[in-house]
Amino acid sequence: MSDIKNEVLLEAEQTTKKVSKNWKIYASVLGIMVIGAGTGLGVYYGVNANHHSLNKINLSKLNLDIVISKAGITNANQAFEAFLKANTNLSNLNNYLQYDFSSFIAPTETTNGSLTINAKADGKYTGTITVSFVNIIDENNFESIVWDLSKKEILILQIPSGTTKGDGTDKSTYAQALKKSFIKLVTTLGYKLKLKDIVIDKQWMGNNGEAPNDEQLASDYYDWHTTNGITIEGYVVTNNDQQIRIAFSKLQCEIIIGEKK
Repeated sequence: MSDIKNEVLLEAEQTTKKVSKNWKIYASVLGIMVIGAGTGLGVYYGVNANHHSLNKINLSKLNLDIVISKAGITNANQAFEAFLKANTNLSNLNNYLQYDFSSFIAPTETTNGSLTINAKADGKYTGTITVSFVNIIDENNFESIVWDLSKKEILILQIPSGTTKGDGTDKSTYAQALKKSFIKLVTTLGYKLKLKDIVIDKQWMGNNGEAPNDEQLASDYYDWHTTNGITIEGYVVTNNDQQIRIAFSKLQCEIIIGEKK
């Protein structure tokens, strides 16, 4: 009788294990089917919950140019276009970004402007950045704006015929003419000059930089282009009467002497 009882118990135990094992297989298959169906519907479970967001790049990691030196920006669309133009190294940014129209602040005579730009939800980027638009030239950005104008090939200075280089100090009529021409140039471009004065007190010619020669400076008209660049030093005077040194080594520019007849 005992043997029969043991045999019945053993058979029941094996049946239970078989049913349990089959149920685990069924449950596993069912789970895969559910997750598969959810994925097809755009629903993600477990480790897949942030599948798309994990692959997106934050705008702060793109090394974007977010300080734009450009005058004459009066609306959000102009500001956004200026930002795109300054970051052409990244293709199709326009397809992935959008700007907040209400965030636009136009630059004025005393403050710079700004615009908030967001990554589109369905794009490959994420995050938000604030872009600044420099309209003012002061002691903080004077050198960077001069280099920017040079890079864009619009650093064109027009000086009168008959100036002389002299000893290369601030007494040089050539140096004084360069300063006056620069102020006229940036004002024409729409910048607001927030400085009391700009002084050029050192010039180097020859191997350390170029300048028009005396004959060219005496011409009624001469369009002079530098090969090696001009090298000059000086200082700017702030509205608080501080003198801050500036220096340009081999700066590319164009100098127009006199007027074309």
